[in-house]
Amino acid sequence: MFAAFGRHNRLHTHTFPFLTAPLPARQVLGADGLRGMGASVEVLLPLPFYAEVIGQVFDAEWDLIGEAEQLDLRYLGHLTTLFDLGVPTTLELGGSYVGGPNGEDEVAHLVGGDITLKWRPSGAAIYRGLEWASEVIWADEGHETDLGFWSGLRAQVARRWWVQGRGAATGLTDHVTPRAEALVGWVPSEFSTLRLQYGVELPDDEDPIHEVMLQAIVSIGSHPAHSY
Repeated sequence: MFAAFGRHNRLHTHTFPFLTAPLPARQVLGADGLRGMGASVEVLLPLPFYAEVIGQVFDAEWDLIGEAEQLDLRYLGHLTTLFDLGVPTTLELGGSYVGGPNGEDEVAHLVGGDITLKWRPSGAAIYRGLEWASEVIWADEGHETDLGFWSGLRAQVARRWWVQGRGAATGLTDHVTPRAEALVGWVPSEFSTLRLQYGVELPDDEDPIHEVMLQAIVSIGSHPAHSY
């Protein structure tokens, strides 16, 4: 299973908002995200607004500290809240924690906070939409710490067209590495997508890294609905 850390780590590759995972998530959790065998308990709290608590125990490789030894389990807690800000707008807030042994008789910690704002105008939901999502990730591997963030904006400008932009940075406690991405997406049907993305990354004391990627997604057969 995918660990319920933050918002992005729970997404399958073909549902990523951008072609790649955010820079801080890739650096700390790996390109495939944090996942493994485990058990999960989810509780919907009896509150006047949506609030869900998730607890997980799992055995997974964690790029921050390397491969776990036998029986070195990871422990996770996650809280999600959702508020309606009028008919077309929702606000989602989340907090996450993961802890586990780092192989050196110490405990590594991973803390994250995320916010997502969605807007869909009444009567024109298939033509217009706006989504702003941001996440902060703080990692403590026992003897080193790192702080990173990402923030992205997705805008649907027509029934079949999207434009997107995202900024990110890691190493905010030491050597900063910023990254920027821009994307144009065309969705001719529910079963196909074509997306073009440009990204530039500025590693510390190194030449800029430029990327141009083209992605085509084709789905065949029925598919269950994705999470909100």
